[in-house]
Amino acid sequence: MPKETFLKLPEEKKNKIIKAAKKEFERVPFEQTSIKNIVEDADIARGSFYQYFDSKEDLLRIYLKYTF
Repeated sequence: MPKETFLKLPEEKKNKIIKAAKKEFERVPFEQTSIKNIVEDADIARGSFYQYFDSKEDLLRIYLKYTF
């Protein structure tokens, strides 16, 4: 699950991260996805990613929750 810091973000920022994740998850198989690409596309620092999620698996879970 995402960390509390992600849940407290403004909806606009959450959506930007989810959109960047969607783009990366659709681009390549999950094993090849890159946190680097996600944070660059979402325009957040890599350190911020780890304030919001423990791993890209955490991000995948929230992505699936938001999109399905």
